Amino acid sequence: MIKPIARRIWKAAALLALPCVCLAYDGYATGLLVSQLDVNTGSASFRIYFSGGGPVCASYTWGYLAVGDINYSTLVATILMAKTTGSTVDVTSNFDAQGFCHIYDVVVH
Repeated sequence: MIKPIARRIWKAAALLALPCVCLAYDGYATGLLVSQLDVNTGSASFRIYFSGGGPVCASYTWGYLAVGDINYSTLVATILMAKTTGSTVDVTSNFDAQGFCHIYDVVVH
């Protein structure tokens, strides 16, 4: 009887831990303005510099999109629209292997 109960407890703990792992991001900043764009041929091919609000990741005030990102074209268009209209954005990001801020999600207000 002890083994089935312990197994159920482990299963419940694993299921409860999943949302925490799936929603783990290194940075979330709100109320940012797109201040500058930098396009290059490197791995961080589309850099976005922000002003206002807080840092994007730790102390970084910029983040990047990579060509291989899912919805890259849509994210670039969204950032360009926010820059053109002066709209504020919310940004969700993670540190990459080099310690730079890789943007995964953008919300325009």
